[in-house]
Amino acid sequence: MVDKLTDDRSIGAAVPPGSAGVSANTHIRHAPGPHLQPGAGGDLPRVRLNGTLALGKTAGFQKRTPDPRVGSDARHNRSPHQVLERFIGRVTPDNSKKSPEEARKQATALIGSCNWADALSLLNLLRAQNIPPNVINYGALMGRAKCEFDREQASIKVLEIYDDMRKDGVFPNLLVGTTVITAMGRQGRADDAEQVFREMEKRGDRADIKAFGALMSAYATKGDDQAVKAVQRLYKELIQRGHGPDEHRLGSLLLTLAKADREWPPMRSMS
Repeated sequence: MVDKLTDDRSIGAAVPPGSAGVSANTHIRHAPGPHLQPGAGGDLPRVRLNGTLALGKTAGFQKRTPDPRVGSDARHNRSPHQVLERFIGRVTPDNSKKSPEEARKQATALIGSCNWADALSLLNLLRAQNIPPNVINYGALMGRAKCEFDREQASIKVLEIYDDMRKDGVFPNLLVGTTVITAMGRQGRADDAEQVFREMEKRGDRADIKAFGALMSAYATKGDDQAVKAVQRLYKELIQRGHGPDEHRLGSLLLTLAKADREWPPMRSMS
């Protein structure tokens, strides 16, 4: 049996048929020589496992998804709540605590990878530590809701989060505002959705084509005379701002006209 090959080109290669004690289909994994050890200026060895060429210290190396938990927290299987609590209590090299902004960023990372109950506990922990959650934290929680629940339930959860956010004096940015508008539309609250839309613009977050599309879709689900006028008005405003028409926005308009039993000609007034 061959223990080590001195020719680098043969690393990971099949042993020639007829070798003593080795079948023709056997692949041998060889330990890297000193010149191939990590940190010695050489590449890691190539190893074959079941006919597949892999790079790394061992065959079958797989890329791991980064764990947002800090240090050894993942290895000790601490809950997201415990991880954030430890993070907030850590002392920096200059003997100061973690800043509120650092705590919010850590909370956002944890919310993106935990379940709904843990995500809620993270926001409550921030409040308990006198660190008010910001719009990014609330946006991450809305994203968690969309992953955990079906469309109907997620819309309800998003609006509950929005109510809590407003009570805390936090206003939605463009991304969070579009999420709220979409949720309101699914709950039949098109007028409330436009109010969020206009307030968002007053604060300087100019609506993009996605925000327009979310609001048009909110009205499109109603299909009454008011909805027809609102969608036509929004579509015209969209064009005037320099956004070209697309299939989604045009589809919202046609759906509204169809529900109101209207014909295509009303669109001529928009040109």
